[in-house]
Amino acid sequence: MQAIRRFACALLALCLPGASFANTAYLYPQAIFEGDIVELVIEYDSKIPSLYALDTAPLEANFEILDNKSRVMRLDSSSGDRHRMQWRLQLLPRSSGKLTVPALAFGDQSSPPLQLEVRPVPESVRASQQVIVELEADPPAPYVGQQTRVTQRLLHNTPIRIDGLAEPGVADLSSFSDREERVYFIERDGVEFRVLERQLDIFPRTAGPLQLPPVVFRGELREATALQGDLPGRKISRSSEPLSLRVREPPADYAGRYWLPARSLEISQRLEPHAAGLAIGDSIDWVLTLVARGLNAESLPENLLRIESENYTVYADQASRRNQFDGPDLVGRLEQRFAVIVTGDGPVVLPDITLDWWDVTADSPRQARLEGRRIGIAQAAANGARNTGEDRLADEMFLSSPSGGIDWIRLGLLVAILGLVLWSARPLRRVLDRHLGPRLQRWRIRALLKQACLDNHAARARELIVEWGRARWPGERINGLFEIGDRVGHNDLSGELARLDAALFASRGSNWQGRRLWVLIAAESRRRRGPRKPVGNGLPGLYPG
Repeated sequence: MQAIRRFACALLALCLPGASFANTAYLYPQAIFEGDIVELVIEYDSKIPSLYALDTAPLEANFEILDNKSRVMRLDSSSGDRHRMQWRLQLLPRSSGKLTVPALAFGDQSSPPLQLEVRPVPESVRASQQVIVELEADPPAPYVGQQTRVTQRLLHNTPIRIDGLAEPGVADLSSFSDREERVYFIERDGVEFRVLERQLDIFPRTAGPLQLPPVVFRGELREATALQGDLPGRKISRSSEPLSLRVREPPADYAGRYWLPARSLEISQRLEPHAAGLAIGDSIDWVLTLVARGLNAESLPENLLRIESENYTVYADQASRRNQFDGPDLVGRLEQRFAVIVTGDGPVVLPDITLDWWDVTADSPRQARLEGRRIGIAQAAANGARNTGEDRLADEMFLSSPSGGIDWIRLGLLVAILGLVLWSARPLRRVLDRHLGPRLQRWRIRALLKQACLDNHAARARELIVEWGRARWPGERINGLFEIGDRVGHNDLSGELARLDAALFASRGSNWQGRRLWVLIAAESRRRRGPRKPVGNGLPGLYPG
């Protein structure tokens, strides 16, 4: 219906005396209230399908241009093809009274000047058609990096259509807007309003004054007014007041290494050592978790475990971060996994970890603390022989059966004696070759694989791991590391295989270290003396070095 009335207005403008079909402009409507939007339409016909640029600079003095659309419409006539050029501009008057829409030039043409009347809103209309936009922040004077909840509300006591409700955009802050809109009703001064509420959580990055621009609502009132008669709808624009925040520097007496303004902050750990005790070559999975309420995860520090020891080496995985809302607070969570590999005889000592933070509720310093751990190392065999971790694990792999636990040294000696005595018996030789040949081949592959890993030779290690996988799972199609990772059923080994694959395809080279991969491959033989475990979800890969 509204489109029909606009078309009728256009026809009326065309039929007015002195109106030129080749150069037509009109306002819709021709009289508005303060805060309403008027549409300026300019059209002209041309046989050349080109669109001139419209010079809108003369409008800037009296109008704010909200939207500027242009298009070309082709029209057929008996005199030949014509192309109608059209501009449609949404204008918001800057003042009231009788305003002139000046002539606007396009090419060698120009639109005619037009008159617009902007009237004050009658009190009766103002009371029955209230649309209010509000913007507030909590707290109004946050610290740098502190969660600040910005709430925007649209209140109205009349039916409306929302064309847009812009969020305040400001540089030098992080923002999170995962909250859902709320719709509810309130009463003010005896008038009931329907409220649309949105919340945006911001984290200022720099201290000083911070100005949030007004929130702007654009839409249409659904009810008719006395000014427009029974024409449906008034296009309106409403804005909130701008919002000024005072962002504070961290307190001068704060002595923490990291500035962490939060409502609460906790540190926890999870250790996963071997059940039978640690020995040289074993590794500990150590997981550190930070949870901060009222602080985003990107602000939480990583690599808090910094140790230098001759008895063990610590490798840090990439930290994983996650943000989620819990009630009014954004909760930031950081989880980082470390691999602690035993390299010497002494105990593994994980030190105490302390982390200073600022309690924004009490406005005072706090400290989160994590108690250290001491883990003893199992002694070597009674004869005093001490292999390196890799040699001991490799020896166990070479002399153990994945399916049973047979002592292959004794069996090998027995077979050797029988072979020497009966070497001339060709059938027995064929039997021995058939049973011992594959195992000797696997031993050869493992020895070469160990050397490639300890030499940090990524390409050679990948080639030998594929051979090792094909020998371990004969009859199955194994063409890459990911297929082996799916079969081993051990998350750390799967992660190391993924790291090796990533290192081989790194665009800028790689400083891949193979020591831990070999330790995990050697240790896999001990875990696989029973039935194969089902494949599980992979944990993030480790990044040594």
